[in-house]
Amino acid sequence: MRGIDKAYCNAAIKAVLGGYRAFMQTGVGELLQPVTTYGKGDTLGLDAVPEIAIVSHLEEFDDLAIIVTEERGTREKVHFVNASDPKRFSTVFLSDPFDRSNAMQKFLARIKDGQRLAQDVFAEACMRQQWEQTFGSPAGVTGACSAITCIRGGIPVFAVIVNFVTQELFVACGAGTRRFDVKDGSLSPTLNDVLALGQKIYFDGNYGLDRNSMKRFVTFLGKSGYRENFNQSSLHNNECLDKYLHYDQPGGPLRPLYLSRDLYTEQPSVGFILANGEKIGEWIHWLPFVQYAHLEHDQSECALRIYEVHQERPMMKDGVLMATGGAYSVFKPIDPQQDDVVTLDVASFAHFPNPSRIRATLIVSPRDNEWVKGVVTRQGFREVRF
Repeated sequence: MRGIDKAYCNAAIKAVLGGYRAFMQTGVGELLQPVTTYGKGDTLGLDAVPEIAIVSHLEEFDDLAIIVTEERGTREKVHFVNASDPKRFSTVFLSDPFDRSNAMQKFLARIKDGQRLAQDVFAEACMRQQWEQTFGSPAGVTGACSAITCIRGGIPVFAVIVNFVTQELFVACGAGTRRFDVKDGSLSPTLNDVLALGQKIYFDGNYGLDRNSMKRFVTFLGKSGYRENFNQSSLHNNECLDKYLHYDQPGGPLRPLYLSRDLYTEQPSVGFILANGEKIGEWIHWLPFVQYAHLEHDQSECALRIYEVHQERPMMKDGVLMATGGAYSVFKPIDPQQDDVVTLDVASFAHFPNPSRIRATLIVSPRDNEWVKGVVTRQGFREVRF
């Protein structure tokens, strides 16, 4: 990694852990309290507390970078550089300051003593098991989290994610993919610490020749419009949907970890994950995993692939297309003659009053999932590479 990328990654690690510590040092009652003066109307303390800390850290590091979050969008209508050269694009931090807030709200609502700090609640050995019983297992994949992804020159440089339930930090960057224990709240790890002491994460397909496992998937179907978008994508019919859908209300940033043999060890395994017309804050953090996760036996080969799903008549949600392609895609080909090698069209973010509401339908699978390869080839969906 270049020195400047390491510096930005260190800043993001500091920011995401700053949000994590702010959350953990706040009382349960305050986390569950509505915040009427911040956010988008239904904001709770558990949304606002980490976001305020994250944004403050990032702005202190680079006050010229564009910071996009769901609660605030951007602080004002910013000017995204409108240039044909991606190298001139502004540096963008896209953050989901608190993913799975509805699950966390329900989880914390069972705590009778509102004065208890979140860190004391999650220090109890039974908390992880209780989370898994209600909101899916393993908690390393299903837990609530905060995430930051950095885009520089139209390229995803890294993603940093902290899991509040398991108290682990995940980093995907040019030096690989790692997880790092942050249960000791006094730790202030740098990228070098994570790379040296963290555990490597591998995404080699673990389903062998079992085509049924290749068809199993995880996606979000928990609100209106999402099942309809899935049906229009023609990946599975209704009968196969019921058979192969593993979980229909997953989190966003941590979803690639369903494909990791290190973190998701349950059987049968999951063959792919789908961003089902979801907002950019759910799936932008997947891109560095796709970019930088390599096969264990061949570090020159990427372990994951990502495909963009388009539809002839895409649905809209909140006025935004759910499945885009061609001129409407945020993935812009570098060469019109080779449309699978792309940059993120940061300039197009300026077309949205709130860029956090950009949507897409995307498939991510291990590179050896032959069933997915066949489906995307038949449907004409393109693979995107940076």
